[in-house]
Amino acid sequence: MAVEVIGHSEEVARKATCVGCGAILRYYKNDVSSRTVGDYGGGSDTYYSIICAKCEKRVDVKVWY
Repeated sequence: MAVEVIGHSEEVARKATCVGCGAILRYYKNDVSSRTVGDYGGGSDTYYSIICAKCEKRVDVKVWY
């Protein structure tokens, strides 16, 4: 028998608000993507984000460990 997803626990979900359209979004760890951006000093920063389900803008979120 294979493992089956039957829902998501509210305890592992997080919320964010889209600054583009104001939608309140519920997301899970596997929805978060990361991107690394280089700066002028030669270093880099990593940003974590989700995509708004309403307006499709990128919404930055905190890192999820």
